[in-house]
Amino acid sequence: MGPSWIYKLAVFLWLNDPAFAFQSYDENSNSNKIQEKDYENRNYFLIELKNNDYISSISKLHPEWNYEYEIPDLNSFHVFSLPKNNSDIDWLNKLEFIDDILENPQDHNIFKREQLDFIDNLYNNEVRGIHSLHKRKLEKRIPVPFYSEYGIDSIFKRKEDSTVAALNAVAEEFGINDPIFKQQWHIVNTGFPGYDVNVIPVWRMNITGNGIVTALIDDGLDYESADLKDNYSPEGSWDFNDNRPNPMPMLSNDYHGTRCAAEIAAVKGNEYCGVGVAYNSKVSGIRVLSAEITSEQEAAAMYYGLDVNDIYSCSWGPPDNGRSMDAPDKLVKSGMMKGILDGRNGKGALYVFASGNGGMRGDTCNFDGYTNSIYSLTVTAIDYKGLHPGYAEACTAVLVSTYSSGSGEHIHTTDINNQCSDSHGGTSAAAPLAAGIYALVLEANPEMTWRDVQYLTVLSAGEIDPSDASWQESAIEGRKYSPKYGWGTTDAEKMVKKALNWKLLKPQAWYYTKIKSPSLKIENKIGEVQNTYLVTPEILKKANFETVEQITITVSIDSGIRGAVEIDLVSPNGIVSKLALKRSHDQDKLGFRRWTFSTVAHWGEKAEGEWTLKVRNVNEGNTINFKKWQVKFFGECIDPSLAKRFDMNEDYSTINDPDSEENESNETIATADAQTDIVTTTDISIPTTTEDPTTETPITTDVQTDTNTETNNPTKTDDSYKNVESDVATITSQESMLVTTSITPINSEGEGTGDGEGESEGKGAYSSKDQSNHYIGYFSALIIAGFVIMLYIIKNRRAPGRARRREDFEFDIIRPEDDESSRFEFDDDDEDDYNISSDDDATRSNTNSNINNSIFDDDATSLDLSDAKFAAKDMRLEDSSEFDLGNSELAGYEKTDSIIKDAKEKENDEAKLLNSKKQTAINKKGRDGERSNLLTSDSTSDDDH
Repeated sequence: MGPSWIYKLAVFLWLNDPAFAFQSYDENSNSNKIQEKDYENRNYFLIELKNNDYISSISKLHPEWNYEYEIPDLNSFHVFSLPKNNSDIDWLNKLEFIDDILENPQDHNIFKREQLDFIDNLYNNEVRGIHSLHKRKLEKRIPVPFYSEYGIDSIFKRKEDSTVAALNAVAEEFGINDPIFKQQWHIVNTGFPGYDVNVIPVWRMNITGNGIVTALIDDGLDYESADLKDNYSPEGSWDFNDNRPNPMPMLSNDYHGTRCAAEIAAVKGNEYCGVGVAYNSKVSGIRVLSAEITSEQEAAAMYYGLDVNDIYSCSWGPPDNGRSMDAPDKLVKSGMMKGILDGRNGKGALYVFASGNGGMRGDTCNFDGYTNSIYSLTVTAIDYKGLHPGYAEACTAVLVSTYSSGSGEHIHTTDINNQCSDSHGGTSAAAPLAAGIYALVLEANPEMTWRDVQYLTVLSAGEIDPSDASWQESAIEGRKYSPKYGWGTTDAEKMVKKALNWKLLKPQAWYYTKIKSPSLKIENKIGEVQNTYLVTPEILKKANFETVEQITITVSIDSGIRGAVEIDLVSPNGIVSKLALKRSHDQDKLGFRRWTFSTVAHWGEKAEGEWTLKVRNVNEGNTINFKKWQVKFFGECIDPSLAKRFDMNEDYSTINDPDSEENESNETIATADAQTDIVTTTDISIPTTTEDPTTETPITTDVQTDTNTETNNPTKTDDSYKNVESDVATITSQESMLVTTSITPINSEGEGTGDGEGESEGKGAYSSKDQSNHYIGYFSALIIAGFVIMLYIIKNRRAPGRARRREDFEFDIIRPEDDESSRFEFDDDDEDDYNISSDDDATRSNTNSNINNSIFDDDATSLDLSDAKFAAKDMRLEDSSEFDLGNSELAGYEKTDSIIKDAKEKENDEAKLLNSKKQTAINKKGRDGERSNLLTSDSTSDDDH
């Protein structure tokens, strides 16, 4: 037994030692603030657990891993640290997704054997991942160009006319004496009337943001400013950069958060700068952008002051350079999820994100995991003329557009250092302006959930630039969608009036499709491949899913040039979401690995029907491999009484697995029929031995789809079921499978010869008949089954202690006879990035199922194809995939024949070896005649050895 297995045995013993308790761990010792860390001398990392029982075992295994504490409010994450000189941090930083590592053999060679053993034990003990707590700098949205040649002064400082008179009347009506109010065109646009947020009618309704708090997650907030001090909320504020309560700007460029906050809540009538659109609301400051922070701090910022803050405004994200692709890590997503589930007393906090300023660099917000979240209200910009500025990023995650800089003009607002600003702009200014309007909406109807606010935005957004070619029809009557403008522009009056009479949505529902593995390639040419998935009414009913709101699409696509890949999602109604467009600056060679796109373009659609994903290569020098994809639908439920709390760690795609729970027979048939012929470019048909009762042609089964064979139908009256003895004899002679199917023989008059189970169909289908003439065939089949099982056990037995969790490892199980040089044999063609959720073989014929049950199931129960991963190469073919066991011939005749053939060959080899040994013994007796008569069976046995 090698050292690694001694190590693993020790791990097992430690994990199961009930007497051990790690003394420094106290699950009740949580602190309400982030603890100070010694980054100069130590490295920090998180371990994400399903439960806390494994912490003590980890600490005993690695005493140099110092347990620090459990993260407050996110109790599945635990902080550990180790000395700077400890090399463990190098491989621990690679364990963010443990399931990824176990499922991708190409990742194994970066770890030592002992490390892989440890990773395996982590997974077995429900460790979801290990996350680095290194520091990084969050990126502010890049500044946008300032153009002065447009002569804006001539527009907004012109002689008195009707529009200027109206502006003066508004100032007098509301007692606004703030000096730059008349330049705040986003409130009242006198240069291009109508191109503003239309907030004056809302103010006249006495809705000004009372009782609503917006937190600016930004670079600080000057809470001593004359425009903000009366509307500042210290309870919802914190400085995570300097770890202190008050987020006062400290650096010369810490002006961004103050400018954004004043757009929302600058007080009215104080003769200072301008006015906020929700001037009676409050603002908090959460400072994170002024220095490096960890994901722990970032996550805490996403839900800090959750009992106070209603809205979180975020004008930052990955670099807007046209080549970055980044998303928040698991801890940050968990923090945001907490805000959605628990914020506003369970109605959900609102997260408003700027779409990004990289449009002129060819960037799009679908490569930004923050704006790409279904929980974000993603806002893009339009200028004072109602035009789409070149810097504003477009994508299918954009929900709405609102006003910001462009065409030579900017947003006028309050600045730091007792100054006003006339150069605020970009989508960084659009997002807080939208947040201010949402503050008005929440005052008008505080009962609205985060989904209600999103839906209201869709229905109330105003039309903008209707001639733009990006608009397309939607499933909502009278509404169009554009990735440049979202559903339109914010209209405060429409939004508030609709909110006052809003009927709350039913709870959220979701449906996850199975993971599809098309493995379609385009090599060194411009071209397109596509793959489809058919969603049936039956499965949606099972998921309690009624209407689409948002959709996410997770893909794995290899590409030598990521920016040369374009991706479209096409709905059953022909609505197209352009998920990825060409990005000429993106030369990344890693492609898309479990990257999630999102789209709001399908709002209001029914999910049932055929959904198509199209992948294009737009560079003839590039090669792509479209490996996997999965669609997740989020929307309104059918029955509120069946609604449940969402868990981001749950794999909801298992609903597609007919083995996961009882399915009605008609639902199984409908689902099977619906999944036929959806991957026309890669389908492989495997003929079964059962013929279609209505034709002379054998049935073929698509290996990537659900199928419903006729094998177990007891009511067929075709001649193919008449002579079962002949069928059994034929199969027995082939020694290919065990026949214990539920086929019911039918006699020439259509009478059944079964045992009476099931419903009758046809004349006398279940009348009692003597079946004794078939017993010999059945008994022979059972004997063959026992022989196959015995050979299989002999062939695949291995030494105790060698059983790694083979269903999760994509390399060979090592037996005692293997040497070190062949310990890891990887399958480079089977790179999987997801957990199994395939049910493609669930409805294969009982004939094939019973073969597998007899050969592979120790308990003689049905083989669970959705959970099994046959990783060892002696149990799979080259084209098999753990995502879809239907791709493997494991369930067919060929594999069974191979097992028997191999077993016989092995038996022959052993017989030859035995004969050779006996011949050696005989020769020895000839040479040693004096012992010939004394040779006993025992001594012969000794000589043999």
